[in-house]
Amino acid sequence: MTAALRLAEAPAPQPVIRVSDLRQWVYCPRVAWFTLMCPVGKVESYKMRMGRMKEDRLARLQKRRSLHAFRLHEGTVHDNVRLHSERLGLTGMLDRLIWQEGRAYPVEVKFTSGPARLNHRVQLAGYAMLLREVYRVDVPHGYIVRLPDETVDRIDLDAPLMETTNRLLESLREMISAERAPPPSPIQGRCSDCEYRNFCGDVS
Repeated sequence: MTAALRLAEAPAPQPVIRVSDLRQWVYCPRVAWFTLMCPVGKVESYKMRMGRMKEDRLARLQKRRSLHAFRLHEGTVHDNVRLHSERLGLTGMLDRLIWQEGRAYPVEVKFTSGPARLNHRVQLAGYAMLLREVYRVDVPHGYIVRLPDETVDRIDLDAPLMETTNRLLESLREMISAERAPPPSPIQGRCSDCEYRNFCGDVS
C-alpha cells in the first residue's frame, strides 16, 4: 500500500466543538448553525448584555474562595480553567473548578432565573467529560451559580445526563458534517431577543 493511498483512507479528523456551542445547540440549534457554519453580524441582545454583566460579577465572585455555598468542607478553587481533548473533539473555558484529591467539581455562572435548564446541565456535563478525560478523576456532580442572587444548583452528572450529552454532541457533529441548517427552537419566545433574529426568515 502506498503512502498516498494510506493517506486517502485515513479518516477525516472530527471538528473540535466548544462546550458553549453544545449549550447553544440545546437552547436553539440555529444559534449553533450561525456560530459554527454561517457567521453573520450579530445584533446585540439582552443575553449579550447580561453576558458582560456576568463577567463583572464573576470577577467579584472569583475573589471569594469560600466553599460554603457549595457545602464542601475542603478543596482548592481554580477560575477560568481551559480544557481541551483531541480525542473527544471538545474544548472550553470552565468558569470555576473545585478540586479535591481524586475528585473535581465544575462550576458555571449564569444570569438566569429558575432551576438550571437542560442547556446549562448539558454544558456542565460537557465540562465533566473533559475533566474525566484530561485528569482521570471522578466528577460526581457540579454546580450552576444563578445570578444576580447567587443561588447555587447542584447538578448530578449521572449516566442519564451524560448519555443525553453524548447524543446531543453527536447530533451537532452530524449538522456540521451535513452542512444543513437545522430548524429553529420550538420555543419561539426565545426568538424575540435573539442576536440572530434578523437572519431567520422562517420565524415570525
